[in-house]
Amino acid sequence: MNCREARAVFSDFHDGTLSGPRLVDLQRHLDDCPACRAEWAAFRRTVHILQGMGDEEPSSDFAARVVQRIEAPRGWRQVVATLVLPLRVKLPIHAAALVVLGLVGLWVSQRSPEPEPAGFERAPRVAQDAAPDADRPGRLQPAPAPPDARAPASRSADDRLASGAAQFAAQRYQPAIDDLRAFLAQHPDDGRAPDARFLLADAYRAEGRYGEAEGELETFLRQYPRHPKAPLALYRQGEVRILQGDHSGCGILRDALNRYPDAREAVTARETLAARCP
Repeated sequence: MNCREARAVFSDFHDGTLSGPRLVDLQRHLDDCPACRAEWAAFRRTVHILQGMGDEEPSSDFAARVVQRIEAPRGWRQVVATLVLPLRVKLPIHAAALVVLGLVGLWVSQRSPEPEPAGFERAPRVAQDAAPDADRPGRLQPAPAPPDARAPASRSADDRLASGAAQFAAQRYQPAIDDLRAFLAQHPDDGRAPDARFLLADAYRAEGRYGEAEGELETFLRQYPRHPKAPLALYRQGEVRILQGDHSGCGILRDALNRYPDAREAVTARETLAARCP
């Protein structure tokens, strides 16, 4: 079994529906492949995070917006698909553009002044012509410029959280970080704030920004010590410290194993202690 085949059956393995030779092949592959072991650990974490989200009932179209953000094509692909590929759209647009260009050229040629003969002297302007329009009585003054309408409207809590979860699931971690930080800043008292902060810590961890991940985990444990994800947050805190070369993370992992020996991360924590902690 190669890496691609192994990762394709992660869902079945997680659900307990994988059996027989494929299960044996997957277990052997995970024993021999550190990259797939890391992918398997990340897969379990993502499933656990997504399963634990939703302490408050989201709006009825929340899931649909998540799927739409994951599956939506990039802007340049939409432009190409609309303007370049379908001839039924491309040809009428090109024809209309040629007609517009022709009309503009005709208008410009009619408005252009004819050349003046040699020796022609323009009559001097009267003094009133030199006065600015603002000083002439009866002149309409230009309307004041409207306020800038380009400022983006504030996004709802559901939009921010849906976007952050979708970006994380698609492994676009920096956009996920931006959305989750904005959600926490704009909606700090939302019932889903603990889940958002935990997911933010995992996004920082996936980006290799271990110091920022540890800071979010520290805040999570301080603010939500009795949250269902508190055991997992403690395991994560030990891991990110070890990843930064800080061996105090070994003590945190041992403490987590003593307090929460049945947590999902216990097996991974024991492997980390055996490999990284003397």
